[in-house]
Amino acid sequence: MNDGFKKYQNGVEKEELISGYLRTYKESKPNGSFSVEFFTDFEQAKERLSMKLINIERNRELLNDVPHFEIADLAIIFQVQVDAQAYGTATITVRKEHMQMWKVNSSVLFEYAKANMEENQPVRIQSMIEVLKGMMGDMPEELLEEATPQMYVLSNESKVNAASGMIFTDKLQEFADSHNSNIFILPSSIHELLLIPDTGDMEVESLEAMVREVNSTQVAADEVLSDNVYYYNRTEMCLMMAKTMEKMELLAC
Repeated sequence: MNDGFKKYQNGVEKEELISGYLRTYKESKPNGSFSVEFFTDFEQAKERLSMKLINIERNRELLNDVPHFEIADLAIIFQVQVDAQAYGTATITVRKEHMQMWKVNSSVLFEYAKANMEENQPVRIQSMIEVLKGMMGDMPEELLEEATPQMYVLSNESKVNAASGMIFTDKLQEFADSHNSNIFILPSSIHELLLIPDTGDMEVESLEAMVREVNSTQVAADEVLSDNVYYYNRTEMCLMMAKTMEKMELLAC
């Protein structure tokens, strides 16, 4: 629309702009339709359940209407994948009335969603160098030398809502053990997390400042996860708030 407004300011007639929008709509409109009848049957819907990690404060209104779990300043909500390839990735957010219709509780939703994600969208942890190579192909040696090998990206195959992988603490434990280190967890967005082994030379305040800067300048408002930094303690095998080292407990709401 911004591009159209600029054209209008430069003298393009309104009718011509509207005709162009209508033409684009008709050319882009997907063919066919999809059914969501399966959604009323929990035996079918449970196979498509997944989780999404969001910020509590930014989603207060939504959280009033949906079953969820809270962990520190974050909340886990549930979604059902709609099989509609022509429409891209389509999901239905599970609301309290859906849970009542299915006659299940939030713990049942969590159980199936977690199992589905472990099978269909398992956590994937790659070094930042690997991620950059995947994005840019062959990279100059000098750029590889400058890249920080101690920063890793936690995502999944689809790279959608992958921050929910933080609750798979067994994967964090494996990663921490492989580096013989506790782990700082930076919320890059709702879609991915950054993992940094704690080598003792990083300050939480600096990491939080970096997260705030990225959130305010690089991340879409509806994809911001948090301004906080988290911490995985491999000895105690638990998630913590990096600033206070308080344990993060998972609570059903």
